[in-house]
Amino acid sequence: MGADRPESGGLLAPLKQILDATDLIRSSPQHLQTQEVIGLVDDVHQHACRLQRTIENCFYYAQIGLLESDWEKIESARQQVAVVQDVIEPLAREKARQERRANDLILEFTDATVGMSADCLEKIVEELLDNAFRFSQSGSPVWLTAESTPDGTALSVRDCGRGMAPKQIAELESSLPLERMLTERHGCGLGLTVVRRLVELHQGGFGIRSELEKGTEVVVQLPAPTRGSEDAITDSADWGSLTGDRGTEQALCPAIA
Repeated sequence: MGADRPESGGLLAPLKQILDATDLIRSSPQHLQTQEVIGLVDDVHQHACRLQRTIENCFYYAQIGLLESDWEKIESARQQVAVVQDVIEPLAREKARQERRANDLILEFTDATVGMSADCLEKIVEELLDNAFRFSQSGSPVWLTAESTPDGTALSVRDCGRGMAPKQIAELESSLPLERMLTERHGCGLGLTVVRRLVELHQGGFGIRSELEKGTEVVVQLPAPTRGSEDAITDSADWGSLTGDRGTEQALCPAIA
């Protein structure tokens, strides 16, 4: 796992890849074999999905910023309950399948519930796995673990990928307005920043341990359900319970020392 840098991600890199591939198809279609065209179309689709994800995260980042001063919605969000294994396991297996890393995923769970909606929990896990798969080699393991702690549930995603430098970690742990995230960082590291802010919004904790060329582990401490909210178990696709706008969500689509 690693923080996405301008040369390898952000808003412009996938767009450039899309333009390069489509330009090649347009400029010399008669010289391309069918399999070459199929490969280019697959590349366009992959980079379009990456661009869509970054744009979605811009919306998430902006929404979270607006919510930070809306205590009524925040308290409502903290009353939600999600069953960790029921939410995480199918999502993680599907994500690994999409990335063609099904055999690399290692899952370790304990039976637990957390004080947030299923949709928020899904977003956290999806972003952590996305980074772990993207910044590690196919064939290397990616661990997703969840264990009960006195304060709730510790969720971690660990890989043996490129790792991050201390400066990159410090950038991820700092808060910037969305416009500065886009102008100064080109949207890089936006997914992990969304995870951190979502976790902090629910009074949880976020930490990164990483070594360059050895791998990264991101650990989030998810809060236990508040007293009296144990029956408020939510299904997925309920980001609207936090934002008050379900339509927006539907439109968005070994240990390291």
